[in-house]
Amino acid sequence: MMFKLPLKLALLMRAMVSAGVLWQQGQLAVLALSRIDQVPETREMVAAGHYAEEAGYLDFFREYDYVSEDPAAQALHAQIEQERGRVA
Repeated sequence: MMFKLPLKLALLMRAMVSAGVLWQQGQLAVLALSRIDQVPETREMVAAGHYAEEAGYLDFFREYDYVSEDPAAQALHAQIEQERGRVA
């Protein structure tokens, strides 16, 4: 009789923690599916003169339709390729 209340409280606490973990996992899964706007970070890297790193970063995202169809990303890619061609 003495162990029933603590056992029930422990099981309730465990259930609450488990529910919280499952909810947090669902939230992180939704965040993982959101699109990343790479143009601002790309412009920062270009301003810093990191053209080689930037080319790889932008090329990774260009495989996705939302980036390959973005005019700002296309213009930035052309600018990077022009600068890399000029330097090389």
